[in-house]
Amino acid sequence: MSSETSASAGQAGGDLEARRYLTVFLPLWVAMVALQSGLLIHDVGAAWIISRETESRSLVALAQTASALPFFLFALPAGALADMVERRRIVQAAAFGLAGLSLVVALAALSGTITVPLLLLASFVNGCCNAAFTPSWQAMTPELVSGERLQGALALNSLGVNIARSIGPLTSGLLLFAAGPAAAFLFNAVLYSAVALAFIMIAPRSAPMAAQESLLSAVRGGLAYVRHERGLQAVALRAVAFFIFAATFWALVPVVVREWFHGTSLMLGLMVGSVGLGAIIGARALKSLRRRFDLDQLMLGAGLLAALAMACVPLAPLPAALAALHAVLGFCWLLSFSSIHLAAQLRLTPWIRARGTAVYLISVFGSLAVGSFASGLLADHLGISVTFWLSAAGLLLATLAAFARLRIAIAAPVKLAHSAILPAVTVLDRDAAIMVTITYAPRDGEQQAAERVLSHLKAARLRTGARYWSSQRTGTLLVERIGYDSGERLGRSAMRHMAEDVAAEAELLGLLAEAPEIAIAQETPRAAQTGGSASK
Repeated sequence: MSSETSASAGQAGGDLEARRYLTVFLPLWVAMVALQSGLLIHDVGAAWIISRETESRSLVALAQTASALPFFLFALPAGALADMVERRRIVQAAAFGLAGLSLVVALAALSGTITVPLLLLASFVNGCCNAAFTPSWQAMTPELVSGERLQGALALNSLGVNIARSIGPLTSGLLLFAAGPAAAFLFNAVLYSAVALAFIMIAPRSAPMAAQESLLSAVRGGLAYVRHERGLQAVALRAVAFFIFAATFWALVPVVVREWFHGTSLMLGLMVGSVGLGAIIGARALKSLRRRFDLDQLMLGAGLLAALAMACVPLAPLPAALAALHAVLGFCWLLSFSSIHLAAQLRLTPWIRARGTAVYLISVFGSLAVGSFASGLLADHLGISVTFWLSAAGLLLATLAAFARLRIAIAAPVKLAHSAILPAVTVLDRDAAIMVTITYAPRDGEQQAAERVLSHLKAARLRTGARYWSSQRTGTLLVERIGYDSGERLGRSAMRHMAEDVAAEAELLGLLAEAPEIAIAQETPRAAQTGGSASK
């Protein structure tokens, strides 16, 4: 009878998850695709208008830089904020902000006062809103979808962005060609308003993960996590290796369409939309590819194929050939971005998810900003063809180097666990800066092994909130000293260790002759101000 009850409960849970997937995640996913499409409508429209107003290739490429740069500047604070407040509120505010901005640009176009500086400023503000929206949405996804559906949902997010890369540019090209800039930006204002209303009506409430932290403290916590989490560093660097060179495609396509083929805005929309078509093909093949190759191998193949496509751009005799090369880029883009995204999400636990998501997005969009600006400058001084060949060579070398040195594949998601040592500490004053001193007495002959394991715990302590760490050997004893800004931070740190950290603690405890001696002392204000992370 109990087994039947368990089966019924499991089936009910599965039905609930299925309903949540269909009635909550998928409608919000459609809204996300609509918002991303709107961003592409703006980007393509702004780049085309700028390309018609100036002969400077670097100024045209600057439109892509202006759109991507805000991620580099603001994604981490936005991610920290998303870990502190309701994420749906940030998403709603970003969508309404985009709607208002699009309305302003549309009115400027109607009055004939639209200028290159205004378009660049609008692209920058657009990027700021996107920098607020994206970490919150990516962090919401694991809350809306769980279990076996999560990997599919993460892949669907990547597919959605690339569907937008197909729909948005084509829509932009059609509107610009048929009705002019004002119609394109006015369409965006309506679209963004609909997205905001969808998140108001459908997105469920959720409790913030870091509500007791200040924004500055949350940002510092995110930076500390990245500094001491090598796996996430590898993911971020792998993103840089691909996107800083692949940015040349995006940055110079308006120039190529105008100078090589004397095309219209509609041709530009079709050309950029081909990237989305290639991404859709990649998404359909992604599940099969992941069964045969790990994330590192997928990134290797995507980088090599994208480098080949980029080298062939100057040799493309017809617009159709160039569109096919952009479709190849979209295929590679989907493989790379989805691999980076999955590798990052598998490494992130709930308390740091939005900030960790912001880190790899900073890498992606920071690379796009730098790569776009650099390719524009190179095109001005060396020509378009040489710029594509240099970018292809750079992508080839970076891909090979990253595959050799930066592995990102991970077998299973990391999991949170309570520290096996720190929970033994009780704190009377939760707001006072404290120093925790832990004395370990290894068994005879186990001192070196214990010292080696203890050194591995440095990253765990600093990653989870400590501002100071040191260890030293005193005779046969090992002493670990950990400084925290408050007892409250110590309590959070104890709950934020990963399972592998706790396994290291268990290994250390197994090497001891007796239980460790734990002492806690409140630091003086001067000591609290001068402490810093250290290792001895």
